[in-house]
Formats: sequence, structure tokens, C-alpha cells
Amino acid sequence: MLKVLKFLFLTCTLLLQFSGAWACSCVNAKLPEKQKIAKAHAQANLVFTGRVVAEALVEKTDTVHIRTRTGADTVVTSSQQYRQFTFAVTQQFKGEPVAATVTVLTATMGASCGTSFRVGADVLIYAYRVDKAYGPRGTVHPVPPYFTTDLCTRNKELRDTQDAEVRQLQELARHG
Repeated sequence: MLKVLKFLFLTCTLLLQFSGAWACSCVNAKLPEKQKIAKAHAQANLVFTGRVVAEALVEKTDTVHIRTRTGADTVVTSSQQYRQFTFAVTQQFKGEPVAATVTVLTATMGASCGTSFRVGADVLIYAYRVDKAYGPRGTVHPVPPYFTTDLCTRNKELRDTQDAEVRQLQELARHG
């Protein structure tokens, strides 16, 4: 009986501890809209409008070579699936100049803050450059750079975007 109670206690503790670990939670500050736009622009590495021309599922595999506490060498490999969207860029507001098309990755599920775009839609995108990965015990290693975005950014179809936001982004682009 004691073993059963210990098992139930441990199971409940683990479920409570990890129940929210996989859920996406976006914090929306109580700021005026103009400040929200400026903050999103400042935080993003690439801001642009473009048409969604393709969507694909891709798998990124990351391999890290680390030395354990005992001094032994080990290799850790992880793999994760992403949605990859390709955009035909129509106007760029921030970031190093990109080609006529740019790809942006996002998680495959909304619970992981993944987002989705409709092929053919004209959208406003706030994207972030990833050029390093974090491994076990805080190790950092470079990875081939790519852009990512998520559900918590200001991404939206242009038909749902206020003209004031586009004008503000154009002004921010001019003043750099």
C-alpha cells in the first residue's frame, strides 16, 4: 500500500510540475499600441511584409560535442520538426538586406508557440535570427543561421494590419 501511495504521489507531483511546461504563454504588456510596435521592432532582427509562397515541414538536427563532469567526451543529438514558410519579400523595415525570398521557421504546434500562415496571404512578419544553440549545462555552440518567429509576435495578415503600424515601421526604418 505504501508503494502505491508513493507512486501516486510521485506521478501527481511530476504531472503538476510539467503540466504547463509545454504550453505557450504570451505576455501582453499594457502599453499604448505605438509603444508595442516600437518594442516589437526593437526586439526583432528582421521585420518585413511579404507573400507566403510555400510551406513545408522540415527537421533540424542539432549535434553537440561536450565533455562530461567525469572528463569523458560525449555527443548529444536532438532533432525537432518545424514548419518552414517561404516569403516573397515586398518591403523590408529592419534587418540586413535579404534576398527576394526569405524562409522563416516556427514550431509545428501552437502549444509550443508555433504559428501558421496561409499560402498566398500577404503578411507582416517580425522574425528573430538564430545563430547559436544551447546544450546541456549551458553550453553554447554556433549553428548555421536561420530566422524564426512565433505566436507571440505581431505577425498578421496585411488585411488585418492597421495602416498606422505600417507607417510607424516605415518611419522606424528611415531613422534606423
